[in-house]
Amino acid sequence: MFNYFTRVADASGIEFDYTSPLPEFEPDMCRVPAPRPERADWPVVPEPRRGFVRRPGLREAWEAWRGYVIGADEPLDRRQRRMLAAVAAEECCDRWRADDLGGHEPRDAAEERLVEFAGKLSRQPWAMQADDLDDLRNAGHGEQALLHAMSVVAMQNAESRLAIAQGSIAHAAIAQGA
Repeated sequence: MFNYFTRVADASGIEFDYTSPLPEFEPDMCRVPAPRPERADWPVVPEPRRGFVRRPGLREAWEAWRGYVIGADEPLDRRQRRMLAAVAAEECCDRWRADDLGGHEPRDAAEERLVEFAGKLSRQPWAMQADDLDDLRNAGHGEQALLHAMSVVAMQNAESRLAIAQGSIAHAAIAQGA
């Protein structure tokens, strides 16, 4: 959930509305993201090992949330949502989900802006600026569409990272004979 909340905060430019004794975080806006491995080297976590396998209540709640985020038709349609989620999965090197969601190319400049937004929010969230949202607005996306785009990208980042982590843990346990 940290991946989810921080990406929404980064994308929307939420600023603290309270004082803190900690120094203000100032990200290096010029920082370059770590290189991604070749697609052939991405882990493949099969569906039975993804998500909250041992927590049925949590799994059902997550799947309900995912169904809403990916399955809604307004203000973004389902194809656009799958396209955004596929970009996020690709940026996380989540081959299984990227393949599951893939096959949706942008149809116009407005959708190209969505894809660019999803890529940057997934791979360089520290570099998000107000201009990133303005680009979406200028492409014709309303405020609700912006919130939904953030939610799709954030949800898929959280899910992909969780799946890869759990798949790695399961793989290590199997390798150790557990």
